[in-house]
Amino acid sequence: MIGKKISELDKKEVDRARELHKKAIFVLPIIGTFLQHWHQEYYEKLIKGGTTLNNMELHGKTFRQAIETLVTFHEKLSNIGWDKMIIAKTSEDVYRAKKEGKVATFFGTQRGSIIEDDHRLLEPLYILGLRLFGLCYNMRNNIADGCNEITDAGLSAFGQRVVKKCNDLGIVIDLSHVGHQSSLDAIELSNDPVVFSHSNAMNVYKSRRNLYDDQIKAIAERSGVIGVAAWGPITKQLISNEDLPTIEDMMDHLDYFVEMIGVDHVGIGMDCGWRRTKEEVEEFKMWPEVKAGAERLTMSGPYEYSHHNWNVKELRDPENFPVITECLVARGYSDEDIIKILGENFMRVFKKVWDK
Repeated sequence: MIGKKISELDKKEVDRARELHKKAIFVLPIIGTFLQHWHQEYYEKLIKGGTTLNNMELHGKTFRQAIETLVTFHEKLSNIGWDKMIIAKTSEDVYRAKKEGKVATFFGTQRGSIIEDDHRLLEPLYILGLRLFGLCYNMRNNIADGCNEITDAGLSAFGQRVVKKCNDLGIVIDLSHVGHQSSLDAIELSNDPVVFSHSNAMNVYKSRRNLYDDQIKAIAERSGVIGVAAWGPITKQLISNEDLPTIEDMMDHLDYFVEMIGVDHVGIGMDCGWRRTKEEVEEFKMWPEVKAGAERLTMSGPYEYSHHNWNVKELRDPENFPVITECLVARGYSDEDIIKILGENFMRVFKKVWDK
């Protein structure tokens, strides 16, 4: 879509963007923030950034580790105050949070391995609030092949049972990080719409994490949604700390999706993790899409808001989220389309799946 840069917006356009952002149900299906970052300051930043709904990631690779994350999050939520946040299990919980000026949070995972080898474990996790389930994380597990795997075998027989169990319970299936054939298999098999919660376009920037055109078209044909990611390594080639991708680069991916499948199937995926420990940086250096660039980047220190975290430049802090809406205004999207992109497209899928 042809438009202008954010810096070229006049006051009237900036005011329009700010009002739209306040009005919108702003959904972040994957926020990529670690459990230790959930505290009063972080919550306040989400509020200032206009966040309505975000995902609390169930970290770990086992069922026990997932349960431990749930327990710890509830402890942290008690410290923030139960009167300030809502655990979202239905779409109504999300709209109630918007009305009351609170943040709604749902539980999700990018690692299908938390159910180990038993699809029945999805049910207790669902009861505890799991509403988004990523089949695998980059590499193969017993459900599917990941996008960084050397094979592309598709869903396993167990994976097919997992997809059906998610459908039965009302858990949204997430295919970001999932291999090409596995994602196509899941889209075809699922009775419900599925999502790529935080993915970009292969034809805009080549990364094994990004989507081919057949994946993009397939998810739209089944009423799903793609969330555009803000993570630098899948947005544009990383060169240095001074030349990280910008929100304009991120929006190039969004425009590509919209031009191919229409505005009803595109959202904001984010995938922003604002703090990185030294150990996390060393792990990221081994990932194919960041290996070259990560070696040039430095970190400001553990548990600080890092300005070298490989996200697009304008989205390194939750307070800055309104710049997304400014960019959509600058690129010429209508008010109706912006509201859809900011959250209503994802909410359409969540209503369909969660509210059974």
